[in-house]
Amino acid sequence: VNTSIKIDDLNELETIELDLSSNLISQIELNSLEKLDFIDSLLLSSNYLTELEQGVFSNLKKIRNLDLSFNNIINLKNMTFFGLKNLNSLSLSFN
Repeated sequence: VNTSIKIDDLNELETIELDLSSNLISQIELNSLEKLDFIDSLLLSSNYLTELEQGVFSNLKKIRNLDLSFNNIINLKNMTFFGLKNLNSLSLSFN
């Protein structure tokens, strides 16, 4: 029985929600999301993010929902969300 899955396999699914909420994340490296261009929902709420670099989400071309609520974000760089043409919902509440 094969119990492993590769990121490339996920690309074939229609809707992908990646829930990274409450994972003690304090930083997102600039290219760390580059292979996740197929997800349509990214939940990063209840972490320890304080700053988001310019272009950190730029590869998320299909993203429709981005939840960054309940972090400690005090600084957003110019163009942090640039290129997210499908983004319908952005939550920055409680930062």
